[in-house]
Amino acid sequence: MAIAAFVFLYVVATQIIDGWREAFRSYGELVTRRQIALNPEQLAVEKSDLEARKKILAASLVRGVTHYDENQTGVFAFLSASAQKVGVRFESLFPLAAPVTGQLKEIGFKIIFSADFHHVGSFVNLIETGSVLVRLKKLEIGSHSATARELEVSAEGAAYQLPRIVQE
Repeated sequence: MAIAAFVFLYVVATQIIDGWREAFRSYGELVTRRQIALNPEQLAVEKSDLEARKKILAASLVRGVTHYDENQTGVFAFLSASAQKVGVRFESLFPLAAPVTGQLKEIGFKIIFSADFHHVGSFVNLIETGSVLVRLKKLEIGSHSATARELEVSAEGAAYQLPRIVQE
């Protein structure tokens, strides 16, 4: 019976000590965070550090990327350059009407081309991950026969022009 009481007291004591230790650690973190939150100079330093990191990250995103004008001509130049990079030749490329959605201005387009499956995938990947914000809305892929290597592709999409505030 004495051993059971001793084990019980040991377990309770270690649990209580661990609980108090955790409470003191949490209280110390709370005091530190409160001091940082109430210190405007520290907040200003953290804000400037975050802005510097933002500029570095933004610069790394656009490093080595060709910039295109944010208009219909620039979007068509981007699409044509992307097609040329992956070896796709357009049969046609023409504009589509696109509404202004809130702060975003859409520049609609339709592309018709023929290519093998690999080139189609490479082209779609390149335009959707390129330097111009593009989203394909409709992609139709067909073939003249089951053994044909060339696919007939019709794609409709939009490029988005961001407001100047968001771009900076």
